[in-house]
Amino acid sequence: MKVLNISCPNCKASLEMDIDKLMVYCPYCRTKLPIDVDVDKYMSEKEQTKREKMHIDKELEIDSRERKSVDYERKKDTVVAIIGALVILLIWLHYAF
Repeated sequence: MKVLNISCPNCKASLEMDIDKLMVYCPYCRTKLPIDVDVDKYMSEKEQTKREKMHIDKELEIDSRERKSVDYERKKDTVVAIIGALVILLIWLHYAF
């Protein structure tokens, strides 16, 4: 948990905020404060690298699923074509002999 010190724009109270949260409430004046800070500049290099790796892993996972889907369709089309050829061969053999 990374904590950032901010002040409430309404009552000027000093607040600690967790940068992983999307919203902070001032406990003194109950003002709702959306988090709009650039979180990356408060993260350590290790945390930034970890976040980037998570994004890359997610993109690779999506790409892998798409490739598997295409491979499945290609194999299915091949099997259908082979079965069709075998049916035509059987019909031809039936009438030829």
